[in-house]
Amino acid sequence: MTNEAIDINLTDVTANTGGGCCGGGGCGCSGGGHAATPAIVSVRTDFSVEGMTCAHCVSSVTEELGEIAGVERVTVALVADGVSTVSVHSAAPLQIAPLEAAIAEAGYTVVPDLP
Repeated sequence: MTNEAIDINLTDVTANTGGGCCGGGGCGCSGGGHAATPAIVSVRTDFSVEGMTCAHCVSSVTEELGEIAGVERVTVALVADGVSTVSVHSAAPLQIAPLEAAIAEAGYTVVPDLP
């Protein structure tokens, strides 16, 4: 499992170009342009999960994980009769133990990462 922050590198295209903020748009920030600050838009935590074989399995895991506070979205790369990847998306890092417990509650096994 991994926690990964996704950075989308935004650039203020209106600064000092005659329109919008600091380019004559009248925002009241006294000009000078703004440096665009990249924002963390999502945290993704991945789990390797054994035992999932079908769409019903995916639905069961998604439902259990979706009940945890802070979980915004769950995606699954199903590998029938193999090791599937379950990705939990949230705005901030989440505790791992409740996520693993939810997967177990759905009836599946989290495979530990090998060093």
